[in-house]
Amino acid sequence: MKFLKDLLFPKTCAGCGAIGSFVCLRCQKKLLFLEKQRCFYCKAPSLYGFTHPGCKRQFGVDGVISVYVYNPFLKKLLKTAKYRLAREALDELLNLSTIPVGLLLYSAGSPFTKLPVQPVPLHSLRLRARGFNQGAVICRFLKALGTSIEICDIVERYRNTPPQAQMKTRAKRYLNTVAAFRIKKTKIPEELLLVDDVITSGSTIRAATETLKRAGVKKVIAFSLARG
Repeated sequence: MKFLKDLLFPKTCAGCGAIGSFVCLRCQKKLLFLEKQRCFYCKAPSLYGFTHPGCKRQFGVDGVISVYVYNPFLKKLLKTAKYRLAREALDELLNLSTIPVGLLLYSAGSPFTKLPVQPVPLHSLRLRARGFNQGAVICRFLKALGTSIEICDIVERYRNTPPQAQMKTRAKRYLNTVAAFRIKKTKIPEELLLVDDVITSGSTIRAATETLKRAGVKKVIAFSLARG
């Protein structure tokens, strides 16, 4: 079946269109690593991406750590995975990201090694249409790297909002995610890693974090493969 699928719907590189994979060897160099982690709010460089003391919010994000720059190549690759239902495109990216993600999150001395992971949830209707939640796929990848970590499922998206990519302004992105999440379980960890594929305006992360913190989570660190 896989052979037949590849024959009828061949994989094409998101960068150059070459047949055979979603990220060809030549286009792997277009995956640009973030040189410095930045504060979620002021965007200035920050150790481990922690929110600066002066930037902290009562129900705000405590830090954000990302792997790649969200450039046109990565944008097209993730769009292929999510909106063209090509889960294998995300799998290829994760396979290429094993070493950098391991160094960022699970190397000796990292402050993130023990944090449970929580994917940013999709609404049930969108999850059925897409067939997978990219955040959940990334969480399983993280668990394979840091085998002692727990995958949480304590928050859900109960408003079926339009995709953030359709919102053209920061204000519209914010309003699109207001009151979109709610807690579904009473067992709440003190700290967690909130996981998504990409962070641009940060509206989704802000909304999910506020819901988690109002429920009792004391520290929320966001993790994404890419950051705009």
